[in-house]
Amino acid sequence: MNQATVSAHPNIALVKYWGKQSRGRNIPVSPSVSVTLDTLTTTTTVEQSFNDLVVIDGLDVKNEKISSWLEFARKKYEIPPICIRSESNFPASSGLASSASGFSALAVSVNQACGLGLEDQEVAELARIGSASAARSMWSGFVSLNPAGESCTVEQVYPKEHWDLRVVVAITDPRQKGVSSTEGMERSVATSSFHEAWRQTTEGDYQECLKALEDRDFSRLSKVAERNCCKMHGLMLTSDPPLIYWKPGTLAALDSLRILQEAAVPTFFTIDAGPQVKAFCLPEAADTVEEHLRNTPGVTQTIRCGVGDGPVVH
Repeated sequence: MNQATVSAHPNIALVKYWGKQSRGRNIPVSPSVSVTLDTLTTTTTVEQSFNDLVVIDGLDVKNEKISSWLEFARKKYEIPPICIRSESNFPASSGLASSASGFSALAVSVNQACGLGLEDQEVAELARIGSASAARSMWSGFVSLNPAGESCTVEQVYPKEHWDLRVVVAITDPRQKGVSSTEGMERSVATSSFHEAWRQTTEGDYQECLKALEDRDFSRLSKVAERNCCKMHGLMLTSDPPLIYWKPGTLAALDSLRILQEAAVPTFFTIDAGPQVKAFCLPEAADTVEEHLRNTPGVTQTIRCGVGDGPVVH
């Protein structure tokens, strides 16, 4: 067995999924479209060990998701005891898709270190078992994830060169969220009367988003992305008990972006299961958007990203 080190990036969904058909197989109830980011990076090294060891950001941890993922992978492939060392340059488990970059990097690392010889689609399938969105981080640019029976289809819709967008991430609380995405999705599916409507309307959002990306229509993309985001958080709020991931700084950042939009600055927001705000914008607006968000009360840090690549083997 060799040592392998891989870097991968998170992706941010423009049209999101919230809810799974099957937890064990990690099959979402609805399609999604995402943008792989640059700048934000998870780097993972895998090497043989006497027993399984997981070190995340310098701390030895017992990670149930990684243990379950290894158990699944070992039913299909020869994987000896391994040491996994993973570091991210952004807050983990706080709504910035660290599980996507993490399991993407892990799946590629294991494939490389153990000499499994898997093709990209097979590695994406393996990554998806750890985190459904990790399959989208296997490609650069704009990526779709579609439920398909007992599995999913994942494909690059457009390469990163298709559209030069910027994303300004506004950090409002870097701490780990109190309710994980997995737990939150299960709660919403089980308790929210809005969930079926969410599932049914997401297909229309998905098709509209694909058309906006095809035409590079920023106005159309803005409307569908914000609408889809707000519907998802409405679904969270109608769960029992309610899922409230936002912080005061989250709302303040949305107010700042609304002021910019009223001044005809090309920007829009999206927010995942966490308090951080992602402001998409055209390149010429990035300085203005970042300045306004940096000066927004409750925003502790801003990170500027572009459209990024898939995993890189070092």
